Amino acid sequence: MDPLEDQYEYAESAPFTEDEIEDGKTLAVLAYIPFLCFIPFVKAKGKNEFAYHHGKQGLLLFLFEVIIVLVMLSWKVAILLASVAALAGMIYALMGKIWKVPYIGDLADRLDKTKIFEHTGLND
Repeated sequence: MDPLEDQYEYAESAPFTEDEIEDGKTLAVLAYIPFLCFIPFVKAKGKNEFAYHHGKQGLLLFLFEVIIVLVMLSWKVAILLASVAALAGMIYALMGKIWKVPYIGDLADRLDKTKIFEHTGLND
């Protein structure tokens, strides 16, 4: 069976009365608007199951969106910091100086090239 048909059948067989649907439509629409999704989740609980159902989905969708934005921002920040560190490293190298990249420099000091590449023959 086609998954879209399953969704259509679910939408058609939802156990809500016509009055409940009509009364809850406004709150149900708010459920899918970021930050406003909390309104139907809080106000419709126990009062309108149609709006509450959409409120639960809208809230989880909003939380998913927030997580995605935070992940995207953290990657942008990480790339920016790595680019700045790489540029600073290039400048210090051109000046003939040693510079320890914060956090990474300490790890690099522990790195022993001979132990890593001893089985490859690349340490010659």
